[in-house]
Amino acid sequence: MEREFTNEQARTPLWRFAIRVYPEFKDELLSWQTNQQLNINDLLAIAYAMKHGYELADQWWLDEPLVQVRKLIHRVRLIRTRLKGEACYKEAQQLELQLEALDLQRLHQLLHEGHYAISIHALSKNLAIKKGAIAPLIKRLSSY
Repeated sequence: MEREFTNEQARTPLWRFAIRVYPEFKDELLSWQTNQQLNINDLLAIAYAMKHGYELADQWWLDEPLVQVRKLIHRVRLIRTRLKGEACYKEAQQLELQLEALDLQRLHQLLHEGHYAISIHALSKNLAIKKGAIAPLIKRLSSY
């Protein structure tokens, strides 16, 4: 099953972009996630959309399937952090990665359904982050 899952994700261009970009920006992305509660996949999706000229609906984070996957990710992440050092930590980490991949797959679908211009402004407003603070990171991600 894991191989099938990986093969399916490998066919998703957003997943391939994320796998290529994430390692280069890992520390910075994790910092945004930890300190500003910013979803890394949202940043990657915006950067991917900008790079390829896709549109993403202004309030994509309200998409119900995306909300449900993100609730699961949050639960698994909480469990995983409590399991640090335990024998089943790796399994929890793998489950979290699989859920993150589903999140990216849904974002990829939303990119192709988008009817609105990409909105860094909407994201920054929703998270109470200054647009000027997040825009340079997204620009660097999109140019990678």
